[in-house]
Amino acid sequence: MFNSMFTRLVSLFLAVVLVVLGSFSFISFINMRNTITKHRMESLKDAAREIAFLSSNARYFELKYQQNIFKDYLSYKIKKVQDEYNAFVITVDSSGNIMDNFEGLYNENMEFARNLDAKLVYSSLGRILSGEEIQLQSLTATQVIFSVGVPYILNDKVQGAVFIHTDWQHIKAEYLNIAKLMVSIFIIALALSGIIAAIFTKKIIDPLESMKIAVENFSNGQFGVRAEETGSIETQQLAKSFNIMADKLQRSDQNRREFVANVSHELRSPVTSINGYITGMLDKTISDDKIPYYLNIVSQETTRLKKLIEDLLNLSRLESEQFELSPSSFNINEAIRRVIITRIGEIEERKIDLETNFEQEPIIVIGDHDRIIQVLTNLFDNALKFVSDGGIIAFSVNIRQKKAHISIKDNGKGIAKKDLPYIFDRFYKQDKARSEIKGTGLGLAISKQIMDLHKEKIYAIESDNGAHFEFTLSLDNKGKHGNGKASGSAAEADRHLRP
Repeated sequence: MFNSMFTRLVSLFLAVVLVVLGSFSFISFINMRNTITKHRMESLKDAAREIAFLSSNARYFELKYQQNIFKDYLSYKIKKVQDEYNAFVITVDSSGNIMDNFEGLYNENMEFARNLDAKLVYSSLGRILSGEEIQLQSLTATQVIFSVGVPYILNDKVQGAVFIHTDWQHIKAEYLNIAKLMVSIFIIALALSGIIAAIFTKKIIDPLESMKIAVENFSNGQFGVRAEETGSIETQQLAKSFNIMADKLQRSDQNRREFVANVSHELRSPVTSINGYITGMLDKTISDDKIPYYLNIVSQETTRLKKLIEDLLNLSRLESEQFELSPSSFNINEAIRRVIITRIGEIEERKIDLETNFEQEPIIVIGDHDRIIQVLTNLFDNALKFVSDGGIIAFSVNIRQKKAHISIKDNGKGIAKKDLPYIFDRFYKQDKARSEIKGTGLGLAISKQIMDLHKEKIYAIESDNGAHFEFTLSLDNKGKHGNGKASGSAAEADRHLRP
């Protein structure tokens, strides 16, 4: 559970949020504490200045008002400051003696006064008497005390100082309340982040879980399961790619099964025929005068077996990593003529009209000559299989974008549009419209593998009339290419090759 991707992603997300929010909250708390402390000290200074002003003008107020009224007002003002700021106010003369009008307040706050550091007052008195305002922090045995001091001026001369002291605990209480609110907000934000992270992570994990289930089904031979194309764009693309791979695997598995069935049938049929005919000859069921006839049938069946085995071996060799091409320069037009000549007997017997159209003569290309001959033969044999007697097969070679494009087209039954994307797949068998033609369907797969080794293209072109295949080869820039256009029939190709 703790090793699952969901748990790890959520934990990582929360860890990042925790670090970010924690750092932000800590920095905010420090700034807030400093701001509150600074604001409190400024407020205490303002209060000290006001008390100092009232004290410095005491004589004026005593003359204008009754002495008791002014003293009561000054005491009220000091009491208000002490209550509002939880502070302790004292006024001292230039010798550090507490002035008479504050004795009562001092006695009322005796417990707090005992904690004051007397040295703090006397050590800073000289600075205040010089006209400086101070802000100090002192540590007593039990607490931290913040103090402000301002000069007490009488007749344009500093006569003493007004000190206001406050316990740090009272300042701390202010920002701790705000800190508690921040912690509450932090917890709520962390909880919401966890929920959002869980939802977001689940949307990422669900498609992966779907693909995991599909992979497990694949391992059990069930190729029909597909991954859901949901989630983010990346996971959708991954799921889409996975489903494309699944479709290919399913087709490959289906084609493999059909291939095994076809090969089994192709092997069983000639082996059964060969065995039956030979048995008939041995036990004299077949008369001596008919033995040559049946031996010819046995020879044909053996040729079929040999062709099937050669195709399987060729495909296996081409797919192996050890296979290497032997590239050379050769005339592709000449190679096409030689392939045509090997089938000239069947062409004339079936009255097939053969057309050749070469853009120029010669056209020198680079490739493995024997393997390209094999590709041409496979494509030509494929055309011969599906073209009707009296039909047309056309070869053409054109030069486009520094490549030779070799095209083979027939006017036979053609290829269904739905088969075009898979026509070169291994083990693929075309639709039932062409199933009566014998063959394992390995020729096109072998041709595709050969062209892939050449790093060239081979493809089937959609056509309304027959099948149309084309492949490319690189031109030999050092070779000599003619400028004349060459075309002709099978008979002309035959005459060209014969001495």
